[in-house]
Amino acid sequence: MKPWFSSLLTTTDGKSDTMLTLCVLGVLSFIGYGGYAYILRHQPFDPFGYAAGFGGMISASAAGLGLRTKLTATPQSVGTEK
Repeated sequence: MKPWFSSLLTTTDGKSDTMLTLCVLGVLSFIGYGGYAYILRHQPFDPFGYAAGFGGMISASAAGLGLRTKLTATPQSVGTEK
């Protein structure tokens, strides 16, 4: 199971992908929090509120990763982006 899970979170060149990791954590926490609220606490779970918060987190993460890429660009790679 470990090779399958690690291949799920890495790119083809073997590097870990931050956005893939965040998405997998989001799905697992959605299932976990939904189960906790419904089964253990006997409360309704608001999936739309969770999805709005998770979408905001993903958007902020994508913006931060894009900004980090722009700020840490090497002089050789500046202007070669398409």
